[in-house]
Amino acid sequence: MARNIRMLQKSKVEPCPKCGNNLLFNILSEQVAEDSCDVWAECAVCGYDPTSGKEGHRLESVWGGTDDNNCIWAVECWNEEIREDAKTIPQENSTQAE
Repeated sequence: MARNIRMLQKSKVEPCPKCGNNLLFNILSEQVAEDSCDVWAECAVCGYDPTSGKEGHRLESVWGGTDDNNCIWAVECWNEEIREDAKTIPQENSTQAE
């Protein structure tokens, strides 16, 4: 199940590290067990998914719907992953001159 969403300009969404998009997202859902689905957001511009390959970093939902509430939570998972990834990626110019 998929749903395309457009965030409001004033929304506080972390920009995609690949293309800078913070407005257009695809909300996707996939059944991962008999009674559990993962719901997540991916960039609608470049397809980047910060939760890809990371166990337990997506919204878990019994029905796996892409209703408004699940969209909000999927984007919040996006925000958390982008912030967490930013902490682990070395920043340019962070080395000190010797």
